[in-house]
Amino acid sequence: MFDDGPAPAAVLAFSSDEREPLQALVRDGAFRQWAVQLPQDLCAGVSMSFDLFRTFPFPIAGSDSIMPRTAGLSFLVRYYGPMPDVAGFQNFYTNNHPPILGRLPAIRNVFCYLPENFDLNALQRSKVMLINEVVFDDLKSLNRALDSDVVPALRADSVRFPPFGHSTHHAMIRETLFSKAAD
Repeated sequence: MFDDGPAPAAVLAFSSDEREPLQALVRDGAFRQWAVQLPQDLCAGVSMSFDLFRTFPFPIAGSDSIMPRTAGLSFLVRYYGPMPDVAGFQNFYTNNHPPILGRLPAIRNVFCYLPENFDLNALQRSKVMLINEVVFDDLKSLNRALDSDVVPALRADSVRFPPFGHSTHHAMIRETLFSKAAD
């Protein structure tokens, strides 16, 4: 349905409610060495990029509360520049698209990620201007959603988006590798 580029080999997300632990991570010499060396160790042509995103959860239809992300399959859409008006695109998108996404059958979560100004200490940025994530229990549920009568409404909304460069669509299995509760 979306033949818009190869999927990333992996997406690593480091999450924190505070900025300082993430800033300390990108300043850490061992992390920086790992970030530079890992692509070389994997294979030719592999690269890594970094960004700090603020996460915005949205309710799904029929629910007034935001459910925790527990389902294992995510469908990510990344929006890249150039964008003549980045804030205008982000505002239009977050005000219009998530409520429609929340009507997809069997959806568990809707999230948008907006990049933050963050000193990455010379690590390469991804150039992503907005990420949308919709979460499902499994691939069967995602495919059911993509075959639903909500998809025409999503397409109709997308033609109203302010100008942007391009987007990519990829499903991925989400797995928590490590979690540390705040002290």
